[in-house]
Parts: sequence; C-alpha cells; structure tokens
Amino acid sequence: GGYALLGRTHEWRRRCSRMGSGASRPSKGELKKKTDAAFSAADTNRDGRLSVEELVACLGWKRSRVEHLLKAFDANSDGSIDKDELKAGFEEVIRAMDAQASFSAKGVTPPVESSEGTKDPNGSPVHRSKPQGAPKASSDATSGKVDATEISAAPLPETDDMYKAPETIFNELKERSGLTLPPVRLLRSSWLIKRAEKLKACTTVEERRALALPRRQDIETQHPEAFYAVEEVMALKRGAEFAGRPMSVLAVSHCWETAAHPDPEGATLVMLCDAMERAMSKGVTNGEYTWEKIPREMAVFYDYGSLYQKCPRTGEPRTAMENAAFKAALSRMQVWYAHQLTTCFFMTEPPAGSTALRYTERGWPTFEYQVSMLAKTWTSSGWPQLFDVGRGVDKLFVRPPPLSTEALLELLQTKCFTNGADRELVA
Repeated sequence: GGYALLGRTHEWRRRCSRMGSGASRPSKGELKKKTDAAFSAADTNRDGRLSVEELVACLGWKRSRVEHLLKAFDANSDGSIDKDELKAGFEEVIRAMDAQASFSAKGVTPPVESSEGTKDPNGSPVHRSKPQGAPKASSDATSGKVDATEISAAPLPETDDMYKAPETIFNELKERSGLTLPPVRLLRSSWLIKRAEKLKACTTVEERRALALPRRQDIETQHPEAFYAVEEVMALKRGAEFAGRPMSVLAVSHCWETAAHPDPEGATLVMLCDAMERAMSKGVTNGEYTWEKIPREMAVFYDYGSLYQKCPRTGEPRTAMENAAFKAALSRMQVWYAHQLTTCFFMTEPPAGSTALRYTERGWPTFEYQVSMLAKTWTSSGWPQLFDVGRGVDKLFVRPPPLSTEALLELLQTKCFTNGADRELVA
C-alpha cells in the first residue's frame, strides 16, 4: 500500500545505495503499479493531488519532514504532488542511487541533480552560494547562537565492506567536509576504570553526582587525556587472525536513567567498569574451550562521553558545529554495534534502585542489541565480542539468530523511544 512505498522512502534509498542497477530494480510496469497504489492510498479527497496534510496523515511524519519530501517531488512548485510527479520522483531516486553505487565503488560521493537543484545522495540540498558547513546567523538576534540546521557534514559513502573494514571505525573519529569536529571520540578504558574506583569510594549522593561521567564537551575541556587520538586507536592491539582480527574497540549499549543524564550517580559506570575488569582478567570458559580475555586497553564508545550532548544542568543546546557532529554520528550509530570487529557490552540489568524503563522495553537498546547479532565472528580462537553484563561476563553469550529487516521494524514499533523522531531514524 501507500505506507509501504512512501513511508519507507528513506529505507529504500539506503537499500538502493547498496545494490547494483540490475534485476533488483523495479521495472517500469512495477513502478507504475506501485505508484498508482501509493497515490490512491494517500489521496483521500480524490482530487488527483497529494497535499501536505494528506501526506502527513498517510506517513505519520512531522510536517517539516513532509514539506521537505513534497518539495523534492513537486516539479511544478504548486504545493502538491500529482501522480506523474510521484512516479518521476521515484524514478529520480532510482537513477540517483544507481549513480551513487557507481561512484561509491570508487570511494567518491557524487552530487545528485533533482528538480530542487543539486543534492547530496541523502536528498539534502547542496547550496552553492556558500561553502558547505558555513554557519548562518540565527534569527534570534539576542541569543548569539548559530542556526545548527545550516551546518551539515558530507555523508560518508556506504560500501560493501563497511561493516568489516577498520577504516569505517577510523573515519567516524575524523573531521570531514563540513565538520571541524569529529563526530565520535572514544574513551580510554583505563580512565573510565579509575573514575569508577573513585565513585566506589564515595559516601554521599553529592559525591557520586560530582564524579558521574561528564558529557563529551566537559571531558574535552577538563579531562582531555581521557580520549584516544585516532592514531592511537589504529595502533591498539588486534585479535587473532582466526578470529577475524577484532579491534580493541568496545561499544556500550545501555539505558538512560534520566532524560538529562544517563547515569547521574555513576552506578552504571561502576557496573560497566567492574565487568570490563573481569573480562580483562579472566577468559570465558564454555565446556572444554576457554576464550581469550579482552585486551587490557580498550577504546570505549559510550554515547554520553563519545557524542556531543546538551548541558544536563541548564538544558543549553549544542553549538551549531557540535550539533552537526552529533547528527553525523547519529546517522551511523549502527556502525558501533553491527561492525564485525567491535566488541559489545549490553547493560541489560539496571543499577539497584533504578526506576527507569528496562533495557528490553527501550528502542535504542533493542536496536543496538539486535544489529550486534549480524556479523560478529564467533570462535574460541579469539575473545568473545558479545557480553551480556546483566547475565555476567563470565558466562558465554547466548547468541540468538539475527532478525530480518521486517521483523526488526515490527519489534521496534513495540519499544519506547524518548524522542519520537528517533523511531523514524532507526527505521
């Protein structure tokens, strides 16, 4: 129906970008049939045109996002989409993805021409009137802030080996076109463990709150030694050849205790560090096999310290460039969990006294957990790359079969996302 075709346009783009231009593309007849069905489902007043209101009702998206979609398909700029424009728009998506697949094979991200002008492969306009990434002054003259929506990073190309190539991880740690800040920074496991030891020695709530993990901005200014430089990550120990040479990169999947701070008293950090130390000191035994211990030094992806955040005390937003880096990181969040060479710790049990939603009820943790099942090498020739901290890192992870795309989407519909827009992003 209309929802299946229109409501998953962004998913279709991503899938098309990974395919060639062969039989997997819809034929002209198939495209016309699907376009007719989609148009009929959305055109509720039967006037032969799709308005913003009809598209909002059909897709369930925010009006601003629907307006962006409408502009991309509205060839004659009359504020609505007719059937021919809808069909032409989808044909343009297919041509654009064919071009991107060709360029991506060469490591190049091409611009795409559309009725709205030059666009990047994700459909975002590329404004030639000023360099990409140049900030525009906010209309709020008293705020002194910059409109973050005017800064965007050049998207990284998706390649066939992106979930097994170490360069995928390294590129997330680097500045890029449109960004003067790296989207992600990785924390030293040794720094986190030392902070957790200090937390254990605290005797009051105030002391624990003072030592809770700071957000990335505050770590950069107060504890710059906590981060790895990208060159240091490149030099970290790699695992055994028979195990696929996993990297010393650990991604943490956890729940946020509050909307302002994920771990306001440091309880989750203590649990994480205790688990890391156990996994570093003793290998997991399963039957007659004992797996390797994880390396003593790991580069840790922990979202609150690795990504730019709003101020937890005042709610002050990210700066324009911080927000652009954050969005760039969020758009490729799956990399840290789905990548074949990373190790994942799932914080499936809450700290004592937590009143937050459980891990299995959350949207982001469910997504992170499920995509982690896709590509990890599973052999006792190396260290385990999946750990259920709630169950115990001394127990070998029981790995379920990965879900299909459709099954994962259905599952995510039953989970809670604090930010409703994240549901669309994850899908």
